[in-house]
Amino acid sequence: MDMKRFFLYAIVIAALALAGCGSDGNGGMPAMPDPAPDPDPMPTAIDLSSLTAGMMLGAAGAQTIQPGMTYESGQVMFTCPAGGSACMVTVNANGTATYDANGGTPTVANTQAAVDAKNTADAAAIAVATKAAGTKEMAIAAEAGQGPGQTTENPDAGLGGSSRVNADSTPDTADSPDAADDPYGLEISRDRDGTEVKITDLGMAGMDDPKFMQAMDLGGGTTMHVRTMEADDDGNVEEEVVVVTTDIEAPKAVAFAKFESDAAGMTPQALNGRKDSTDAPDDSNPADSLIIVNENLEHVSADSFSSSSGTGTINFKGATPAAGDTPAVEAETVRGTFNGAMGTYTCLGGDGGCTVTITDGKLSAIGSQTQWVFTPDEGATSDQPDYDYLHYGFWLKKTTKDGETTYNEVETFAGSSLAASTGSELDTVSGSASYEGGATGVYVRNVNDAEGKHSATSGHFTADASLMVYFSGTSIAQDKHNTVTGTIDNFELSGGEPNDWSVALDGTRASSANMITGMAKGGGDEGTFSGTFYGTTPETPSTTDDATYRVAPGSVAGEFDANFKNGSVAGGFGARKQ
Repeated sequence: MDMKRFFLYAIVIAALALAGCGSDGNGGMPAMPDPAPDPDPMPTAIDLSSLTAGMMLGAAGAQTIQPGMTYESGQVMFTCPAGGSACMVTVNANGTATYDANGGTPTVANTQAAVDAKNTADAAAIAVATKAAGTKEMAIAAEAGQGPGQTTENPDAGLGGSSRVNADSTPDTADSPDAADDPYGLEISRDRDGTEVKITDLGMAGMDDPKFMQAMDLGGGTTMHVRTMEADDDGNVEEEVVVVTTDIEAPKAVAFAKFESDAAGMTPQALNGRKDSTDAPDDSNPADSLIIVNENLEHVSADSFSSSSGTGTINFKGATPAAGDTPAVEAETVRGTFNGAMGTYTCLGGDGGCTVTITDGKLSAIGSQTQWVFTPDEGATSDQPDYDYLHYGFWLKKTTKDGETTYNEVETFAGSSLAASTGSELDTVSGSASYEGGATGVYVRNVNDAEGKHSATSGHFTADASLMVYFSGTSIAQDKHNTVTGTIDNFELSGGEPNDWSVALDGTRASSANMITGMAKGGGDEGTFSGTFYGTTPETPSTTDDATYRVAPGSVAGEFDANFKNGSVAGGFGARKQ
């Protein structure tokens, strides 16, 4: 081979080497082996969020699923994709599942048997709820049929709304309430920790009789209370439920002498020796002090006025002047509180001293009417309760047997801690007033699906209430005198069901009446509403209207029922003047 041809061959061989021809395909470098599987991989969590809530995995353990095959664990089915590696699945005791990343990635779904069982259970539950809702719908209709101010044949009518009869068969009316013999009593109080609602039945006051217990605080001043009877011989369990809303406020600290004991402004803690607000000052008693009498003994608290046990009399020294060689004796004092206010009790008994009587270890009497005075510390305060509050809601009775519920009766109620306004005074209220507040009651919501299948849900609701009341006077058009319009809307249902419900109120007030009555329109058959005004209507001079006129009362509370195209409601409402 000549030199020219030799160099040509050399160039070709070098080019082939640079191109990787005839080599290991890695530019002349040795090929890198595939990475070896991780001998101890971290388990990867399997996403179970697509499963139906409540569907449970089976017993804990590991399982290898071949490609294209499935494995069922409890109510969950794992599927290993075909054409790949086997899936190595582990079910954990805490209700989670993982897989080995060295194998295939499984998918999850509910087993068909679980789906079928849930569908069957759901259908049964819907049927039971629908049947129960039907009985509540009839109970709501019965309450609506009583009408505002009418009587009912059932004397056991809830907490005593405007549609009930007392135990003596006399009806309650707005102007002549007769609550003394009502079957149930409603007591509302509030401390700084929250609202306390008590429901009592004087006919079932025995130690072993079932009592109403607060079941839950629903927020916004609304609470639920339940009383459950023992099952009868047929297995029927009767239950009473009360849901009540109140706008009572927590007590507020006020100066000791400014404390009021009732809504009328009674000030029994007025100082300078007064027994109550009707007594003239008594300068013989220390200034800035309060005479203690047995009638206000419940407010007295002092360690020295108690005993760990027993019954008897404790003596205290009164002030005595010096006499001869006998030095003067100062009056004995005791630190304590009166109606929560810190201060000092002073014995004014003179030579005779002062006494307190102890019964079963507790203070039961505090001597004569002039033996003791209480002097509050500077800046001492007492907690002033809220005497002006509304309450409204419903009472219902239901019977449960073998998992099915029948609603037997529904009664709505509404009222105020204040006395109802005077009807004749309302006749001279001039101008208009708007009222805003809330409503609470029971509901039934009906559903018809695309196939015409009917179902229903029921529960309790809260809503907003607003009213505009036109009284009288030259500023109000004559045809609007003593009329009211309003709305109850923004319904929130206990079952969370969506709704577009709204109730339009349209009513009037009769001459010399403190009630308003009218129609409640929700889009279905017309319902009714009634309300009572509460609070005083003081006279006020006017420069733009009549020479003098009365101011609209501060609140209104009442009951209503309404029908929608897909449901019905009954409840109570309360609203404040804006």
